[in-house]
Amino acid sequence: MFIFVGCAGGGTSSMFCQRIAQAINETDPNLRAAFADVQTVLGDPTTAIGKCDLMFAYGSIDAVRAYSAFDFGQLFDVIMVAPQVRYLTGKKQEIMVRFPTVVEDIPSKVFGTMDGRKAFAELRGELINLDWRRGYQSSSQQSGKYGDKDVEILVINADHRNRQLTTLFEQWRQDQGIRVLRESYTLEGLYRFEPHEDFEFRWLFGAVQQLVPADFVRISRRIDGLIVFSDRPADALPKLRQQFRQAGVLTTAIDARLLMRHGDLKQLDEQLMAFCQDVAYHTEATLGQVQLPPAPVKRKQKKRTLLGFMTYNG
Repeated sequence: MFIFVGCAGGGTSSMFCQRIAQAINETDPNLRAAFADVQTVLGDPTTAIGKCDLMFAYGSIDAVRAYSAFDFGQLFDVIMVAPQVRYLTGKKQEIMVRFPTVVEDIPSKVFGTMDGRKAFAELRGELINLDWRRGYQSSSQQSGKYGDKDVEILVINADHRNRQLTTLFEQWRQDQGIRVLRESYTLEGLYRFEPHEDFEFRWLFGAVQQLVPADFVRISRRIDGLIVFSDRPADALPKLRQQFRQAGVLTTAIDARLLMRHGDLKQLDEQLMAFCQDVAYHTEATLGQVQLPPAPVKRKQKKRTLLGFMTYNG
């Protein structure tokens, strides 16, 4: 069982996890517990938990964000919120709503006690209840790249207010009923998205400098297509495009001169429409599948749980 304890900065949750893990190892012959910072656990959960039954990860509750929800949802059974940041519980529950992970407050009397054995005695019943709830939710929820989302395309080296694109998208809307939503790209906005209008395509306009390597998996997990505008499309960002293709994301490079005021609008229309059709078809054909290897998850193996019998971790 993987448990994340989040506080304001990670300091108090670190002490709490240490006390709890030590108390379990000293008092319960049927359970083994470990603790570590949340980034270490997310990076290599199998090594972190080892042969233990319970893994307590500590850190700032702000680590749970829209773009990290997949990572937390694939690994953690429970996210426990410390009393001092309880006002964020509702927000974190909204972020994790698509995943079976249970998000709950830690009772103040449990988090505040310095006696690890007493704290575990109080926490044990709560964890048993959360274990049941998590098992129920996981049977009815599923996460994937294409689950319940429209087609999202990342655009590099173009302005979302470009006149050529404005004219073209208006033609698409009038002639074919295709609605394109245009936004500036941010990683947080990519995941935390609440549209106020219906659309078929969501185009996010950004700069290559925003695509830092540490965020690549999260970006490519969500994006369906990549368009790079360049004066030399044949040589445009070959390594970046190859990375996205290997992640199952369709890419194309288009002559940036078509975006100029006197650019060939018909040629721009043909190239963009063909690419959008390919992306839409690819998305439909792979509906329900995740093209990237998922975030690290617990190895399926039999473990003794708090309930006292053998179950499968997954």
